[in-house]
Amino acid sequence: MRTSTILIIVALAVLLFTNGIRQKFFPAAERNQFVVELWMPTGTQLSKTEQSILKIQNLVQKDKRVTSFATFIGTSAPRFYYNFDPEFPVTNYAQILINTTSDEATLAMSAELSEK
Repeated sequence: MRTSTILIIVALAVLLFTNGIRQKFFPAAERNQFVVELWMPTGTQLSKTEQSILKIQNLVQKDKRVTSFATFIGTSAPRFYYNFDPEFPVTNYAQILINTTSDEATLAMSAELSEK
């Protein structure tokens, strides 16, 4: 009788703790920041990659929702966030790290740039 009582208490405790405690491995990554990555065909000269990313940079530069940005040509930004993995230097890659005025502006702007 005593063993069955202990088993019932343990079972109830397990049910209580598994349903009552929520686990989250990483916090939500809602930031007023996003990255534009440009991959040109392998073997593209750095000057061609630069021409292409500068067209995107001109759009970013004119947008009032942008507070700051940094452009990297032939490489990526150094690690600035725990889940960001920098790319190795190559001539066919460029990146723009963009900071915006709000999370909402980030979502809207990243969607707009994805369509272009």
